[in-house]
Amino acid sequence: MKKMLMRIFILTCGPQEGSSEIDTIPVLPLKSDADFDKFCALCTKEDAKLGMVKYLSEHGLNDLRETIFFMLKKLISNEYAINFNLTGVNRKGVHTAKKKFDDTLPCIVLKAAVKQHSRTLAMRGADARHKYNSSEFRSAVSDWLKDAKKRADNDRQRELRRQRQGEESGED
Repeated sequence: MKKMLMRIFILTCGPQEGSSEIDTIPVLPLKSDADFDKFCALCTKEDAKLGMVKYLSEHGLNDLRETIFFMLKKLISNEYAINFNLTGVNRKGVHTAKKKFDDTLPCIVLKAAVKQHSRTLAMRGADARHKYNSSEFRSAVSDWLKDAKKRADNDRQRELRRQRQGEESGED
């Protein structure tokens, strides 16, 4: 009964108005272990966790996989996501040991936000492709984390091109 009441509370209530905890949310996306630790400490408080779920669920899209990707982009930077994989299991010969993302507070908050967004879409009459599915959630998160290095490298190359173009246009 207590679990059911907590679930109803989470679905129907947002964070308390004027909550001081909501103001201490680290700047997103998370870019360092310090930001990650601050986020985890903050999300141990229920109203802050609800505030983050609400914030992320507002950034959902029409497709479940796209929603997960977009919310992850809001939650964690590509440079920092390189340090994670879903299960924390590392391949042989890998230089950098990956940390487990599954079951961390950011992952739990993400999952709750995706579920809430999925429910919102269902209430609006969306079709089955918007329905939350745990295996699709795990697959999407795993793929997003796996491709973080490629995205980070592309971002760096894009920034270098912009800098070069700025220098060239400044020389003219």
